[in-house]
Parts: sequence; C-alpha cells; structure tokens
Amino acid sequence: MKLKSLAFNAMLSMGFRIERFKNNWQLDTGSHSFEPDPNIGMDIKNFFSNIDPFYENIKDLPKELQIGAWKIQLENRRKNQVTVYKRGNSADIAELHENMFYNELITGLWAYFYFDKITKSGIADFSDDFKDYDRIYPDHPYLLTDNPIKCWGHRNSSVENNKLIKNSDIAHAIEALMVTNCANLISNDSCTVLEIGSGMGGLAERLYHSKKISKLILFDIPLNLVTAYYYLKRGLGEKSNILMASTREEAIKGLISNEVEICLLPTCFFPCLSNEMEIDIVSNFYSFSEMYEDTVNYYLNNLPESVRIICQANSNTAVLKNDNHTTEVSCDKFDYPKGFVEVFSSIQMPLKSCKSRYKSKILYKN
Repeated sequence: MKLKSLAFNAMLSMGFRIERFKNNWQLDTGSHSFEPDPNIGMDIKNFFSNIDPFYENIKDLPKELQIGAWKIQLENRRKNQVTVYKRGNSADIAELHENMFYNELITGLWAYFYFDKITKSGIADFSDDFKDYDRIYPDHPYLLTDNPIKCWGHRNSSVENNKLIKNSDIAHAIEALMVTNCANLISNDSCTVLEIGSGMGGLAERLYHSKKISKLILFDIPLNLVTAYYYLKRGLGEKSNILMASTREEAIKGLISNEVEICLLPTCFFPCLSNEMEIDIVSNFYSFSEMYEDTVNYYLNNLPESVRIICQANSNTAVLKNDNHTTEVSCDKFDYPKGFVEVFSSIQMPLKSCKSRYKSKILYKN
C-alpha cells in the first residue's frame, strides 16, 4: 500500500490528473410528454396584440433598435413561430413554447449541436468542457435547475446522480458565477442586474436565486423575449413576480416597481431607462456579437448613470456574421461609456462551446 501511495503521489507531481468521474456520457432525448400552460400562452398572445414581432407597429423607434436587416433571417428561421402567433390561439402558443427544446425556439441557441443534428464530435466537445468545469468548480455551482419543461441533454451515472444536463447548462452556470461575483463587489446590499439579451432565460433563472440580486431586468427582441418569459414562468411559477411589458406604460411601471422581481422588456422600450433608475450591473453574454456596431454602441452609451459594472463575454475575433456580408465587432473595440475601466479579462469558458474566440471582460466605473 505504501508503494502504491508513493506511486500515486509521484504521478500527481508529474502532472497526471485523476478524473473525478467516468467519461460515460449518454445522450437522453427526453420523454416528449408535454404539459403546456395555457395561461402563459394567453400572456404571450396578449403581448403580441400590442407588439409586432418585428416592431412594424412601433413609431419613432431609434434606427439602432430596428430589426431591419435581421428580419428576413428571423422570418426564415422562425417561420412556424411567427405563424403560431399570427393565428392567435393561446393553446397552440403554449404548446409551441412547451416544446421549445425540440423546435426552432431554442435550437438556434444551442451550443455543440442541435437536436436534429446530433454529432459525435459535439458530444465529445461537451464532455471536454464539462471536464474543465468540474476541475475548476468541483461543487458545480449554478449547474442545475428545476424547470419542469421537458428537454434533452446528457446524463452520466457518476455526475449529479445521473441528472439531465442540457447543452447550455455549463455556460449559464459560468455566466451566473461571473455576475454574482460582480454583485459581491457592489455592496452588502442586494443589487439590480440589467441583462441585454435574455436568450432562453437560463441565466436569469439562476440569478433569481442569488441573495445578492433583488431584481432582474431583461431586454431582447420579441421572438426571444417571449421564449424567456415562458421558460421563467414555468420554472419559477407563482413564487416569483414576473412582468412582461407590451406597452410603454407597463415598461416604466415594471422598471420602477419594487415588487417586480423579473421585468422582461422588448428592446423597443430600452429608451424607457432613465438616470433616475437604480441599476448596478449590466450583463451581456454573446448577443453583442450578433449585433451591428451602431446597435452595440447605442446600448452601451444609453445606460443609466447608476451602472457601476459591465460584465460580458463576446467575440474578440472578427468573423463573418450570419448574413455573410459584415463582420462581428471585436469586444475590445466596443465604445464603452466614459469612466469604465477594464479590471478583468480572460478567454471565456466553456472553451469548446465558445469556439475559443469569446473573451470575458469586466469593466468597473471609477
């Protein structure tokens, strides 16, 4: 036994790593037994009675917030989604969203691979990224949630009691760690976080449970915002106060309310923000990289003066956007507000998911 111990210590000193779990990931495609919530479907129907999916009924919208060139791509990728909203049947809307992990709502947001395009290399990349996450964060903070929406993902008998882990869970866990660590820098009191780009709501779902965060404000284009709303309402339910605004009056009410815990706003209402509103942290993960330069700079230069920290991860490599005509703006070249200095930066994890080209940055206001 003594010789085995000496050999074990020698291996560690030479840099060998002893893995904490077996690399026996299995893909679980889910049960496909869906239980839509018609009440949330009705909320989304009512939302679109006031907000056009592409803001065509919004007057005097700043050009930086207009969907413009993205409309054709969105119409092609989200054709079924838009059709369901136009029909206006709340039951169909609920069914569409309950099925979000198997249709166009979320497939465009997945890393590694899509549900209908499963690849061995993608599964291997997920395994590699989880191995990195497990090494750095062995307690797996913010990894899992209890959202009842049926989904697909990975299982490993030696990890988290074989619970399902979605493709996006590692990234959302790391993002939540970045934002909550920023919250620790603000003060001993709880703070308000403004997330530009709600995505599916996976980050907000995790931040909601942080004692350091009292309120979340989420902005996104309508087709993404309603997906986050359904996801968060299903996951947090009646225990949370969630508002999705479809009028300017509702937006302002949600922004200033002390009772609203999660306020979801379409980006057309971004001008409703004012310097009288107390917002401590602004976060953006990956979506600035999908925008045009003037839109990114519009958001950054119209933040309330109360903002003290900008926490983000975006591409720092100029690659072609989906339109194949323009390139992404490197996050180092964003037009950050005056007074903000970069206090931290690093390559963003998970590496394989981020294609090793995303840079995490934290900027602090002097």
